[in-house]
Amino acid sequence: MKFVPQDFLSGDIPVSEQGHVGRLLRLRDLAREWNAGDNPNVAYTDLIFAFALARLGAAEPCRALYRQAEAILNELPPAIHPWLGHVPGGTDPVHRCLLRAFEYRIEQALAPKPLHEPLPADFLSGLEVTERYSVNRFRQISRVLEPYERVNPYDWQQQPGPPEQGRALLALAQGDPGGLPDRLAHALRAVGQPLEAAAGLAEALNLAPPAGEHLALACLACVPATLDALPGHPEWEARRGRAHLLERGLALAAVFERADAAKSLATRLVGWLQTWPEDVPDSVLAGLLRDCLPWLRNLGLRDELREIVRTATRVACGGQSLQMTWSRDTGHGLSWPVQLCTLLLLAGNWLALGENMEDAFAILDRAPHMLTREMDPRHRYELALAYADALGLAPPALAQARLERLFQEVGNVRSTLTTERYFSMPRLAVVEGVIQPRLSPCALGHPFREMPLDPAWLSWNGGALPGLAHAIFTEHRLGDMPVLADALEDAGCTDPDILGHLRGTGLHVPGCWVLSLFLGKP
Repeated sequence: MKFVPQDFLSGDIPVSEQGHVGRLLRLRDLAREWNAGDNPNVAYTDLIFAFALARLGAAEPCRALYRQAEAILNELPPAIHPWLGHVPGGTDPVHRCLLRAFEYRIEQALAPKPLHEPLPADFLSGLEVTERYSVNRFRQISRVLEPYERVNPYDWQQQPGPPEQGRALLALAQGDPGGLPDRLAHALRAVGQPLEAAAGLAEALNLAPPAGEHLALACLACVPATLDALPGHPEWEARRGRAHLLERGLALAAVFERADAAKSLATRLVGWLQTWPEDVPDSVLAGLLRDCLPWLRNLGLRDELREIVRTATRVACGGQSLQMTWSRDTGHGLSWPVQLCTLLLLAGNWLALGENMEDAFAILDRAPHMLTREMDPRHRYELALAYADALGLAPPALAQARLERLFQEVGNVRSTLTTERYFSMPRLAVVEGVIQPRLSPCALGHPFREMPLDPAWLSWNGGALPGLAHAIFTEHRLGDMPVLADALEDAGCTDPDILGHLRGTGLHVPGCWVLSLFLGKP
């Protein structure tokens, strides 16, 4: 069933956002077809796209999709699966809990309110241990339900370890604000082993935002010294601990818009990459790029992002181009899917920077062929996810057709986890990967109000503005955005959002909403 409300393009949606909605609806239809025969996944696909519509401010169509997903889940009968055994119906507590969680995030996006705020404290209440595990497994992967916090689905075991240490650090930090930095530093020293201290601090960062900005930033201030204590420990464990702490530090800096703290951590990341040994598994580098770089893009730290991507490209490619490395690494070795994921992550970030475009697009054009090859389902899912993430940073007009091909070529992506009785998380993760980058602030601009476009600007100086915008778009001259701002101001534009966006130091993507206004593109 494909139900698309007739009022999807009604007055509820600003004209400048109707193109975004149309592209999302097309992708939503393909994602539903990809999940055909798996009604729970069809319902969760609708919920993911309902959230995307909420980010666009399209309240009525968003709620229509939510109601449709709710109806699908309500009608799910219990069943017996050949190897999973009993498969619960839609009234099962796991489905009910996830439905409430999606409703909460959708209403946050419509309000709009900060999405990093945690889900209600009691939303897991009443669940049995295995039910709580299934919900938390979904939260572990979903950036819609958990845009900031990283959830450990096994935390219900209450085993000693990082989550417990993180809570203990936050508890020790409570009290007199004046002595907060000293208390945190003392608590970290009391942990003893630097690796354990790093894991505990990373978890404290993970849990800190609800505790307030003052406490969160005090935790963030402890990151540099904790990182410095790690190099003397076993390489493998130390690198995993360093990567996790760096990512949580960058995430917290992005949440509270602390660009200086993020720049300091980015500098450390560059230094780490410059001494990257050859024997470190490819999965470590891929995970580091996947987890850390989105936070730098969110903060608009273009120079820092460029230096990290340039250094990581040297590490991954050994001085060769992305294209040459792709050709070299498409053999049948066990590690080649992970190596290709790394190259796709690099290609996407070069697209975000508007540099090295020929190499980046060449990688995107070769990726679909790789998805048709025989490989482990887990690797196929990771490769599809990296491809979707990279396309999300390409110009929308060029990315749409490739994203549509993704659902037609990625094939079967499943897991053997017990949660398959409720949902197929690898498939839903790919669906999320398709929509998340399309919701970047630069691509969407201000989705909650229509942007003005004075016809006089289009005709000013013999149509110079559309010509300049077209050159910036087609030639990827994103560094010339401030020149477009000057010309706009000369033409009579005084809109602070448009001029401020073009002159801002933040990172621009090729699908920039201001360029779209002048090119007549959705």
